[in-house]
Amino acid sequence: MKQATGRHIAKRTWMAGLGLLLCVSAAAQTASTGNAGAVAAAHPHVVVPLSSGSCPVVHYGEWISIDWNPGFDHAAMVTTLRRFMLTFAALDTDGVAIRSRKAFILGNGSTGAIRFTPSVNGFFHAEFAINRNYVPLGEYHLIAAAAAPQMDPEFTGERPTMTVSPVREHFCITVAAASASGS
Repeated sequence: MKQATGRHIAKRTWMAGLGLLLCVSAAAQTASTGNAGAVAAAHPHVVVPLSSGSCPVVHYGEWISIDWNPGFDHAAMVTTLRRFMLTFAALDTDGVAIRSRKAFILGNGSTGAIRFTPSVNGFFHAEFAINRNYVPLGEYHLIAAAAAPQMDPEFTGERPTMTVSPVREHFCITVAAASASGS
């Protein structure tokens, strides 16, 4: 058996380091491109579905989900969503936003992760991360929603607009600190 030289050991170390770097880069690329299945498998999380007329408790680190059909005109040419935003605000008993409490927008690119996947009959399943840096504690009601469709490349008309808003469904969440189980 041949004895390893310093040069041979250095070459093996360099190759092992390069292999590790490629593995880490591939994992980072998977996470940044939104491969939801790979990310979910690597980072399991609690998903709390929004339900009309209820106000579930959502802890920091958990996600909320909504299944919704934005009712785009020219819906057959919509392939997926480019952007989907939900605006939540604290409301007083008359349904007026309380200005002393911060409102927040989920899905605007700065408030944390979002994933959406097309479903059937024009519906989309969307999940939003509840991030302690952007979402204050308290009870919040959905007051606005916006969606921008990704169109089929062959579509040449005017970009479709959303015709059905989830605001009329009276969605609400109560944001709480991270749960004791570590979510």
